[in-house]
Amino acid sequence: MEFSFYLHPKKYLASKKCSGGIIRGERGNHIISFSHYPGTGNVILAELWALQIEVHLAINQGIQNLEIESDSNSAVQLMNDNNLPNTSNFFNVISNCKCLLLSLKQWKISHCYREANRCAAALANHGKTSKLHLSIHQEPPPFLFTHLLHDEQSYHLPRQVPTPHSNNIDNELEPP
Repeated sequence: MEFSFYLHPKKYLASKKCSGGIIRGERGNHIISFSHYPGTGNVILAELWALQIEVHLAINQGIQNLEIESDSNSAVQLMNDNNLPNTSNFFNVISNCKCLLLSLKQWKISHCYREANRCAAALANHGKTSKLHLSIHQEPPPFLFTHLLHDEQSYHLPRQVPTPHSNNIDNELEPP
């Protein structure tokens, strides 16, 4: 299956439902992006709203083949769940997303690590600071240039993996 466009939704903070996302072409070029600030609430719901906004933008751009990468494993699992009860808090937004996706020729959704989603994170941060309900960017906004350049140059960031903390001071490593 070949995909022409990549969608990267991103939620920002648990206490503030900020989201942002970017749709890119095959070469990673900016097609369209958005920043969204609906206020406070549930993080997973913010991720799903970001997904819904971006699928809508993709359809409006005439995109038929879409690969969705989300750093929210919960959102990916919910989207792949065909047995989600209609009593779920996420049922309506997931149903809307799936209905929108039916109009595409091909699509798939997969998980990516947070570090691979830096453009979407910058857009979500912009949503938080601007407090605009919805801001759509036909051209890449200036704050995104560095992130797009790093992606173009295949700039890699180390994966941040949490380590277990020890309560025993004797087990801590000495600095080199």
